[in-house]
Amino acid sequence: MASSLRHKVLFVLGGPGAGKGTQCAKIVAQYGFVHLSAGDLLREERASGSANGDMIDRMIREGAIVPVKVTLDLIRKAMNASGRDLFLIDGFPRNFDNLEGWNAEMSDVDVAGVLFYDCPEDEMERRLLKRGETSGRTDDNAEAIRKRFKTYTESTMPIIDHFAAQNKVFHILATASPEAVFEETQKAIEPIVKAHLVATTQRLLDAVFSNDWVTYQALCDPGLMAIEPQSMGHVVEGMAFHEFYFKNAGRGGLGVSSICKANVVDPHVMLLGDTAVVAFANVIQSATDPSVVYMETRVWNRSSGTWKNVHFHRSAK
Repeated sequence: MASSLRHKVLFVLGGPGAGKGTQCAKIVAQYGFVHLSAGDLLREERASGSANGDMIDRMIREGAIVPVKVTLDLIRKAMNASGRDLFLIDGFPRNFDNLEGWNAEMSDVDVAGVLFYDCPEDEMERRLLKRGETSGRTDDNAEAIRKRFKTYTESTMPIIDHFAAQNKVFHILATASPEAVFEETQKAIEPIVKAHLVATTQRLLDAVFSNDWVTYQALCDPGLMAIEPQSMGHVVEGMAFHEFYFKNAGRGGLGVSSICKANVVDPHVMLLGDTAVVAFANVIQSATDPSVVYMETRVWNRSSGTWKNVHFHRSAK
């Protein structure tokens, strides 16, 4: 089975009407994150007719609080089903009970931080009342809105303060136009995407040096083009050459007799929409031989939210 990166999440928090949903949609379109809403997942499960859904429906009708573990199980199920690595979790954690549950149940998931959309209450109220003219939502009225503001201030703001103390809050003023707010959002998102691409590149190298063909194949586009010393100066197209190398030559031909580890060193990442370029020094460490350094460039293309290696060039330093 192909190895995988740890899931990485960004919590998306802000008051009702701060524009979280709008910004999440833009992040998904631009960067391929998976957007998960805890509330939507509960509503979908409630309507599914499953035993779990019946339990959620009964608790909501009785005015009881759905256990946080139920919500977390739905989040994990959705994450695993997506086949992806980067996630936005919208409107969670709302309080310390949520956060404690997350820490207990989801310790294998990396939290990159919190996108905090900060907007004054009067502006959020104006937006929600405007939305209420057409949304049909029963909570888009002045009385319900102010109750939601009170809950947000008392329960969710302390969560934001908690992450701020760890320097893990991306504070974004959400009063401007959606386009202007997204420009600020991109400043928070792009370093995370770049780090993810570097980690994915390292994962690909690990597959090469552990002879893990399944993972290597999963990370590469079927039409992969390569220029490397092992191809004797020829441009290699497709996966046949690479498969032959895995099955016959293994890790040989890279200048060391006993491979320990290949490392992505001094990476530089350029994002160009659905294409990314990762340039780095590939430092191959051996238990018995001096390290060998190749200069390597990997071109990645994102399709259906998944990055695939479409081209690489490797040359001796």
